[in-house]
Amino acid sequence: KQSVGQANDGMDIALTVWDKANKKLHFAGAMNPCFVVRGEQLIELEANRRGIGGVAEENYPFSSQSIDLENGDMVYLFSDGYKDQFGGPKGKKFMISRFKKLLISVSEKEA
Repeated sequence: KQSVGQANDGMDIALTVWDKANKKLHFAGAMNPCFVVRGEQLIELEANRRGIGGVAEENYPFSSQSIDLENGDMVYLFSDGYKDQFGGPKGKKFMISRFKKLLISVSEKEA
């Protein structure tokens, strides 16, 4: 934790632990969610709406979630850089809704 007056640098993070033997994914996130694509369905494991570090509250209780994975599931961790980029003919942000559709479409392809 930084004291007031120093740089207020924090960090966004998505952290997973994969229990391969039990096909279970454990997730905790600070501002960055985790997406699991199962067929045509996108399952969002939500992150806490707060970064880590900086001058944030020291004992903030971050939550964690678990999901049972199935054969063929695709797990995606990412930063905000992809969905927040500008482009296309009108120079608009890509946005999270288009990003989700993109992940569903690419998850069908061979890894």
